[in-house]
Amino acid sequence: MLKSIQAFLSIAVLMGLLAGCQSMSGQTTGEHVDDATVTASVKSKLANQQPSSLSRVEVETVNGVVHLIGVAQTDADKAEAARLAKLVKGVKRVDNDLTVQRQ
Repeated sequence: MLKSIQAFLSIAVLMGLLAGCQSMSGQTTGEHVDDATVTASVKSKLANQQPSSLSRVEVETVNGVVHLIGVAQTDADKAEAARLAKLVKGVKRVDNDLTVQRQ
């Protein structure tokens, strides 16, 4: 009987610890790492554009949804940023909130 109670308590503690692995954003560690990888990949794609007209774009990713924030020089640059972001593995959706600021 005592062994059954100890086993039950051990399982309960383990389940509590696993539930505590979620961060304040509601993401598990694995989801956070995946989002960080997606963000890095999108930033890399944007930075590799020549000329680098997309250098003033910030990228945030939550649960596979990429949010583009910042400034693009043209409407075409804005569209290109969204297109490039959609090419990255793991991207579920792109929210393109870039502002076009012609110089």
